[in-house]
Amino acid sequence: MTTITTVRAALRVIVTVGWTPRSLYQLGAAMGPATLYLLCSGSPEADAAGDPVPVQDDQGRLLAYTTPRLPLTRGEDRPPLRHSELTGAALLRLAVGAGCGLVLEPGCSLERTITARTVLSLQVAAGHTESLAAATGGRLAS
Repeated sequence: MTTITTVRAALRVIVTVGWTPRSLYQLGAAMGPATLYLLCSGSPEADAAGDPVPVQDDQGRLLAYTTPRLPLTRGEDRPPLRHSELTGAALLRLAVGAGCGLVLEPGCSLERTITARTVLSLQVAAGHTESLAAATGGRLAS
């Protein structure tokens, strides 16, 4: 099996071959230790604890990027946006806890929507590679 080492590479495979058990596993494995950027409300009063409040699309899905990128349009009456940096495994845990899906790379050619049910599946591979990365000090062989 070909090893996918980045989330973007896994997304390219999914764009090319579609959602298969192999492509799902590769995406989950790549997401585990990867740094992803969750789109959050930048308003200081958004959360009393000071924690970022994730932005959701109109379907209630979290929005995340492989590199920090803000949407091009934002209404004046809406709070500013920012990114919260977290691992892919942490992002998947957050989505599972919220009972929602994800949109990876929204507004880009690699954009992919991941249902809440699929998020659960991705957690297995992501948790595995996250623990491998932790055990090896963040260095995984490619």
